[in-house]
Amino acid sequence: MHKVTKSEAIKRALAQMFEAAEGRPSPFDLGRELFERNLRTKPSRDVARHSKRLLLEHFRARRR
Repeated sequence: MHKVTKSEAIKRALAQMFEAAEGRPSPFDLGRELFERNLRTKPSRDVARHSKRLLLEHFRARRR
């Protein structure tokens, strides 16, 4: 019986995974057309930066 360390097992598994993935398009390559289309248009507002204010406005408007 030949013992394999955890590190060696991980290295082998990664090598097999990378070999199997060669030649296949990456997720970015598959969605490139969609991603590039979104880069051309600018968002109307910065939701991430102003999320707290936008949430307050939304819920205050619903209460009225």
